[in-house]
Amino acid sequence: MSSTPRFLLAAVPLLAIFGALTIFGSLSISQTQAPATAPAPPATAPPPPAKAADAASVGIQQVQDLLSSLGKFDHDGRPSAQKIGFELPEIFINQYLAYILRTRPRPGLSAMKVTLSPNSQISAETEIDFDDLQKWNSGILPEMLKPILSGKRTIKADLQFDAKDGFCTFSLKNTQGPDGKALVNKVMMGVLQTLGSRQPENFNPDKPIPLPFGLKKVWTEKQLLCGET
Repeated sequence: MSSTPRFLLAAVPLLAIFGALTIFGSLSISQTQAPATAPAPPATAPPPPAKAADAASVGIQQVQDLLSSLGKFDHDGRPSAQKIGFELPEIFINQYLAYILRTRPRPGLSAMKVTLSPNSQISAETEIDFDDLQKWNSGILPEMLKPILSGKRTIKADLQFDAKDGFCTFSLKNTQGPDGKALVNKVMMGVLQTLGSRQPENFNPDKPIPLPFGLKKVWTEKQLLCGET
């Protein structure tokens, strides 16, 4: 669906360098029902483990199903009597990020992986095409960084976000370049501004980012992305 990348970027905030985040784990759609919990395992012996590709496809499908439910909720006018709550495991997020960036490439972005921690904290490893960035904004990088930040390079960043009342803001903490050395936050924010301006959604990381689909709140627990409408 066309709004899938929009949630990816908005819910986990743009920094994570964008992508952020996709959803599902336990989903509930009811009058005022809390997020569902996983059912107890069956008493019988479990089946043989699924192949890696099959396991990934299950996670991707669950994310897509949740996004479809959120899209329908939005399309139906966000009825006040209906609430959606979810908990999406970190592994599903990363499977979906790999899938969506492969099937629907984003300008300047090649790959992304996130680690979710409590209190809305995220660590992200993002592969950025710095040659594209410098084509779009030739003055984005200091001269001393251009030899390091050229071609496709992976950047590591930690951020904390606050997503409530339908909007998301975030602050960058530690950022490391491909050589493992710290990058000044001012440089990284310039990178995010340039990337955001080239996305179809046209983000500005200096301003609150609207949450899509009528989502009111998004947060993280250990290895979980949680949210509710």
